[in-house]
Amino acid sequence: MLRTIEVDGFRSLLDFKIALEDGLNILVGSNGTGKSNFITFLDFIAAFIEGNLNSAIGVAHGSGAVFSKEKYDSQSNAKLSFIVRGDLKEIRPTTNWFPDEARHKGPLDYEYKCTLGYIAEVPAIYVAEETVTVTLHNLKPFSIHRKTEHYDGDFHSKVSLSARSHAIAKSMLRWQRGSNRDTEIERILSHIVRPDMSLINYIRSDHVAFMSLSLELTQYRSINIDPAMARLPTPVGLTSELERNGKGLAGSLYQLKEGQYFSRRLQARRSTKAIREHQAKTYKSIISWCKEVNQNIASVDVKLDFQAAEFRPSMTFSVDGSEALYPFSRISDGTVKWLALSTILFLEEAASVIEEPENFLHPFMQESFINLCRQVMNNAEGGTKGLIISTHSPTILDCCTPSEIIIISLDGAKTTSSRVANRQQLADKIANSRFGLGYYYRSGALYAEDSSPG
Repeated sequence: MLRTIEVDGFRSLLDFKIALEDGLNILVGSNGTGKSNFITFLDFIAAFIEGNLNSAIGVAHGSGAVFSKEKYDSQSNAKLSFIVRGDLKEIRPTTNWFPDEARHKGPLDYEYKCTLGYIAEVPAIYVAEETVTVTLHNLKPFSIHRKTEHYDGDFHSKVSLSARSHAIAKSMLRWQRGSNRDTEIERILSHIVRPDMSLINYIRSDHVAFMSLSLELTQYRSINIDPAMARLPTPVGLTSELERNGKGLAGSLYQLKEGQYFSRRLQARRSTKAIREHQAKTYKSIISWCKEVNQNIASVDVKLDFQAAEFRPSMTFSVDGSEALYPFSRISDGTVKWLALSTILFLEEAASVIEEPENFLHPFMQESFINLCRQVMNNAEGGTKGLIISTHSPTILDCCTPSEIIIISLDGAKTTSSRVANRQQLADKIANSRFGLGYYYRSGALYAEDSSPG
């Protein structure tokens, strides 16, 4: 998962640094401190790696909303730099085309540095420089560097490998023929890379380490369920993948129950029988968690309407021995959001970013949400995964520990992040009182490591 992120030049993220840990990473802070800016930046990276800068700029609502107005008085000299570092406890090939030397299994450390620039005379935002570094546990670090300049009316890139004798480099060169193939790959990459696309897009199929890095960086997209979208029927012709605003919930549940749910980004890793068994278990877990927050829920069903060519969702409630079926149009916003949240948490491969999950949820649901998160993390394939959650809810904070909190604040015009300085003292107080962390947060008893007690 992502461990550290450094950003300079994205909105209020100026010389910004944040450290993440396994488990819950709860972002708290007043309105306007920059929590949403950080979450939007994660969406920005994911869209950039998976697509191009146009996609990323669209996620950020235009180039004017990307570069920091606090740092740059105009876009003519604007620049955005960031570094992301992280690790994967285990990587496995997600496809079958990797040769033996690329089918590595084991831990992976990674670092991705990138600088985006703006040229007013074109005008265009482009990748000025980037470096991809991966370290497999039994190998030395391997890096690919790319630098792009604009002259003679065009963009020109130069790509270089850190060590051509490295096992990863040899894997990248496996398609080349001839005595000069070690220089050929650099020349080809330098020629084909687009100024608005990440180098990762071009090398992700060359080695399982780059494929894993690509999947890792593109999965950190924010989840913000809109009940109005989640309750809609899913047209049969559309993908059944559950989107992060809840759209496609009906189709996803239908495919999951049938053991046929497949993400667009990941190919099957297990046999068909294993997939069906795993998805059947997942579906039962989702329904079980729905009953956890409302014992009257008897079942969740999705029917295929052949005439309308839609998957139509419904819920059956059991009250006083009788059952009644209701379409999602008559189900409360909170119940629909809970079902969508439960489903997407179970379907996520590793990490999730959830923005203010308390919206539409009853306080009891908010408590159950944290319990759900802990179960999903503990049952994650390959060990505990990480969740990033922003919240203003004292109820949610009451279910958390001081060590899980990240305080987001403003220092002038700059967003800062820090862990709680007095976390052990707070943990002792909580253990010996009837008050939870939410109470101490409201009373101002939490202070950041780089500040003094209030």
